[in-house]
Amino acid sequence: MLRSLTASRHLVRALATHAPSAGAPATRHTWARQEIQQIYDTPLLELVLRAAGEHRVHHDPSKIQLCTLMNIKTGGCTEDCSYCSQSSKYSTTTKASKLVDIEPVLEAARKAKANGSTRFCMGAAWRDLAGRKSGFKRILEMVTEVRGMGMEVCTTLGMLSPEQARQLKEAGLTAYNHNLDTSREFYPSVITTRSYDERLDTISAVRNAGISVCSGGILGLGETDQDRVGLIWEVSNMPEHPESFPVNALVPIPGTPLEGNEPVKYHTLIRTIATARIVLPTTIIRLAAGRNTLSEAEQAMCFMAGANAVFTGDQMLTTPCAPWDEDKAMMARWGLDGMRSFEQSNVAKKEGARLEASDAEAQTVTNMAADIGAQTASSSRLTNGHKRSLVLPEETNPIPLNDQNAWYYPSQGNDDSDEEPLTAGTKGGNWGKKTTKGSRWIRRGKIAAWGPGMDEWEEEERARKRVKLLLPQENRSPSPPCLPHLQSPSPPLVSPYPPPITQHLNYSSFVMDKSVTHSFRSSLLDELEQATNNLIEGEATMRKAMGRMWQVIAEDADKKVGDALDAAEPIVSLKREEEDEEGEDERERRYSSAPDLTPSTHKLFLSERGPPAQFEPSQFVTPEAQLDRLEKSVAIIRELQDDGREYVERLEEIREGLGDVRAQRNVIWEMVREHAVKELQDAAFAVGA
Repeated sequence: MLRSLTASRHLVRALATHAPSAGAPATRHTWARQEIQQIYDTPLLELVLRAAGEHRVHHDPSKIQLCTLMNIKTGGCTEDCSYCSQSSKYSTTTKASKLVDIEPVLEAARKAKANGSTRFCMGAAWRDLAGRKSGFKRILEMVTEVRGMGMEVCTTLGMLSPEQARQLKEAGLTAYNHNLDTSREFYPSVITTRSYDERLDTISAVRNAGISVCSGGILGLGETDQDRVGLIWEVSNMPEHPESFPVNALVPIPGTPLEGNEPVKYHTLIRTIATARIVLPTTIIRLAAGRNTLSEAEQAMCFMAGANAVFTGDQMLTTPCAPWDEDKAMMARWGLDGMRSFEQSNVAKKEGARLEASDAEAQTVTNMAADIGAQTASSSRLTNGHKRSLVLPEETNPIPLNDQNAWYYPSQGNDDSDEEPLTAGTKGGNWGKKTTKGSRWIRRGKIAAWGPGMDEWEEEERARKRVKLLLPQENRSPSPPCLPHLQSPSPPLVSPYPPPITQHLNYSSFVMDKSVTHSFRSSLLDELEQATNNLIEGEATMRKAMGRMWQVIAEDADKKVGDALDAAEPIVSLKREEEDEEGEDERERRYSSAPDLTPSTHKLFLSERGPPAQFEPSQFVTPEAQLDRLEKSVAIIRELQDDGREYVERLEEIREGLGDVRAQRNVIWEMVREHAVKELQDAAFAVGA
């Protein structure tokens, strides 16, 4: 009995440790390079928005992992990495030193832990561990001692053999850093003493030993966008995504071949981080070298794009690092918290279940055994000892067969209880309870908490059929697509479409259904886009008309009056007697030569033939009242113009949204077609076999 409980305990621990989190989609390991290139070339703000959404699915956006790096063996490396000041091939200010003792390492680890760091990394400048038995033994002791402090331990020691990786795992190593640096194509331009495949072999040895892999790259080596995409593609197609992906910005060091390289552009750094977050959704993306050159706002953008770990402390290996005090103050201003040790799920999978959960797991196993025993005994009594029925821990929801409404409108619950708690913000009222009190609405005849009633839907369906019979030619409305593994998450309030006639249990039958094809080739989006374009054109015409009106109103009356006075004949003031003696022709000639003193606003109410017809006013309106009304009318016109401008902006957003819907439908259709082709290929291979 004790042995079976122990085995069950190990099983529960394995399931709890390795099972994917509910609601989080599985990570892909079959990315095509062209797919990643398309993601990388997405407009920057849209790319960051998508990466931020992906980040929030798999990570807590309010937490950042703080890591500290220590150089335990400096300089004298036989490699020729073009960016590194520790290479013996170049003349730099970095001096070679021996492997440090254990006590300084432990002192640095204690200081890092006291300042909030949860991961302590140790780096040694050499090609591999060949011929360094005493040094390797000392490193194993360092790993064990630092791990005993409750910190995650990471090392970067060059190339490893499988046996060395196994010993590091037994010593308690959490992660091993071995960067690929750049793409396979550009790699020979940076390093010649170690091949790309040798780096991949070391990563495989680390992964096979059960150690988390930390592998990233360096930006600013002279690579192109295609090389950055190639680096992410190499990492994304590994059998298991790295636990962390460091993103380093080159710090040019005098004496190295890359000392004259320009700093990497900030938008390139953001694009790389965001693309890596989308392609490697569960991986920790770590801002490493070069972070101290970024402003606080630029660092905030990096975290928005998906970065969730930094190196902090006195320094990196040979380059400056942001100090603890500045980072803690920055995180306090942003409302960020540091991660705890072994908090990430990828690390937890490697480390196994938590020690503090052992007692709870043992109690869970005991309770499960008791429940299974009780259910088995009850089943035996019911079957008189002749049969033993299989007892499932939970009821499974089968695919509905005849109930089309249950397929189209997902159920909101199967209980009749009205005891759900009030949601936040209701303040005791009835607002917002239609969704929380789902069972009540189902009992009242609603299909679901958000759906129409059954009677309403049947009445609409009968009316729809009558209209179709009256039409000379049937005009089919596209039915909402229903994929085999998905239910509609949010149906419309009153659906104009009936549920799909056929439920498809595989992709191939789904693609070959003509009604489904018709739904994806719908003309509804075309009609909506055409209507939106017509409205935008109408608003443009209205804007032009109002612009001409404002041009008339804004005329400079004073300037025109001055010009007219200069060009006109001098006005002769006549006395009353002389005016009476003046002939009609002379009076008309004198009036026509006078300047036009009519204000510009008054011209709006005059025609070419003169003033409009006079009507007997019902009441006398003073000129001041007329001007006041005119000013109010002009203010109303200005408000209408502002409303029209905002209306056009909303129409533009609608048009962009329709374009996004069209693109998403195309993406879904291509995905379904790919799955259907794969199903048909598998079926063909099965028949051939």
